[in-house]
Formats: sequence, C-alpha cells, structure tokens
Amino acid sequence: YVTEKIFDCLVGGCVPIYLGAVNITDYVPKECFIDRRDFSCDDELYSFLKNMEEETYQNYMEAIKLYFESSLP
Repeated sequence: YVTEKIFDCLVGGCVPIYLGAVNITDYVPKECFIDRRDFSCDDELYSFLKNMEEETYQNYMEAIKLYFESSLP
C-alpha cells in the first residue's frame, strides 16, 4: 500500500526517508529516497544523515528530477 506522502516529499524538493510499503521501488526508484530499512537502528540513520556529503544529496536530487522527467508510474 503506497500513499501520496512519498510523492509529496519528492514534489516538494525533499529527499524522503521512507519506511513503508516493501514494494515502493515498483513505483519510485531507490535512488530517489533513503530507505530506513537499510539502517539497523536510528543512530545509524542519524549518522548517515549527519555525515552526508553534498554530492550524495545532489545525486538524490538529480535522481528525483530524472524520475519526474521519465515515463515511470
């Protein structure tokens, strides 16, 4: 079950941290969001966010832009 919330984040220019439907990548490419399931705990996620390089962030933003320009659902 996928709701509009992840799409609201993407349209709003945010890189979402997603914890929801396991089939989200059927609708949104993994490069467009941070999957909470990739981290063993909140501290690990926090460390990733705190230490994220500008290039990594820009890669997410570029992937989001390309997603919206594509013909994917």
